Amino acid sequence: MTRRTLPRITIPPALLTWGLAVLAVILLLTLARLPEWRDHMQVDIGAFHGRSSHFLTHGTWQGVGYDEYQPGALWFFVLLGWLSFAPSNYDAFFAMLMVANVLLIFGHVAFFLRNGSRWAALSLVLLAAAAGPILLFRFELLVSLLVLCAWALAQRRSYIASAIVLGVATVIKVYPAVFLPLLLAEVLRRKQYADSVAAAAGFGLGIIVPTLLTMAYGFPLPEIIQSVQVHQLKPIGLEGLWANIIVPLQALLHIPLRMTPAYGVHGLTSDLPHFGNWFFGNIWMLPTGLTFLAILWTHRKKGYSEPAPWLLLLFAFTLFAKVLNPQYLWWFLSLLPLVAFPALSRRTWIVCLVFAAASLILTQIIYPLYYTEFLDWFYKNAPYLSLFVIMAARNLLLLALFIVLCVKALPAKQRISHS
Repeated sequence: MTRRTLPRITIPPALLTWGLAVLAVILLLTLARLPEWRDHMQVDIGAFHGRSSHFLTHGTWQGVGYDEYQPGALWFFVLLGWLSFAPSNYDAFFAMLMVANVLLIFGHVAFFLRNGSRWAALSLVLLAAAAGPILLFRFELLVSLLVLCAWALAQRRSYIASAIVLGVATVIKVYPAVFLPLLLAEVLRRKQYADSVAAAAGFGLGIIVPTLLTMAYGFPLPEIIQSVQVHQLKPIGLEGLWANIIVPLQALLHIPLRMTPAYGVHGLTSDLPHFGNWFFGNIWMLPTGLTFLAILWTHRKKGYSEPAPWLLLLFAFTLFAKVLNPQYLWWFLSLLPLVAFPALSRRTWIVCLVFAAASLILTQIIYPLYYTEFLDWFYKNAPYLSLFVIMAARNLLLLALFIVLCVKALPAKQRISHS
């Protein structure tokens, strides 16, 4: 009697990736409904909706009041309000933002399946799940997808188009501007001098057009400039790397913490001798500049549109800034799946993914789950030292990830695996 064998079922890699992406989105939507996540994170959506509702009701930006959002972000809010078919209805706006961000997550997955590998796409799904529902409550996904598209265009040597997309991304959030020097360096490396001028002009065009449109509808230029400058005025964030240095040093020196919340940030002022707020507000330029110089040297022959330079330059810019809000981690971690095999060994890649996912999960513990207790430790001397330790561990993981990538990915041959 012969034993019958069951037919082997093989799931296509792309289908598996899409299935896991759907499960990740279901997880994020489920968590987003829970008060433990929603109560803290929906505060920003109220601000988004307020600006959208103001414009769709009055047809102008005049009288909108204090604003820290750039022109591109304002028009995104207006689009969401218009698509909700109920400009004054907060719940309709909230639902539309959720829908838009779910579609943007799927857009990221499609990007990596098309431009990377199934491992890159699966890594993206893992990182999105680890980031938690904050991705659904902000507009980071819009900017990160634009940055990925700009990178893909640069890979295809469409430098002017890449610069225009970067300009549009920068007029939504400032951070994509950090990639312009890399883009121009690549064009100049190829001795395409006319294209370098055109790319710089294209970047400016991507910024100017939405800005002029905003001004045409009643938003004065000085207030637009102020919406960018306000980020320079923010105090040192409690969640960032520098707070983990200032707090214990001032404790050792018996210097009381001076809490100075302002501009939407729970922060502090450094009273360390010779290392005040000016120092910690500008120190990011040193590691970011050194990273840029290292990229210029190590990639002078391979080119500056490779994945590692884009990831590491943004990583340095974000990690060493004075404010490291939870959603900022997505800025650089959304680029991490680009740096796949054989740029890193399989073991190193797994270590990087574990460090990245762990840092995102630890972030969720602080914000939003125990954010009130975390703040109470600073403001009221409440017994929550463990939360400060968790945040410090998160930042050490990010620092370790940055060092590993600098050592392993920066000097390596950067090629995306198309397995």
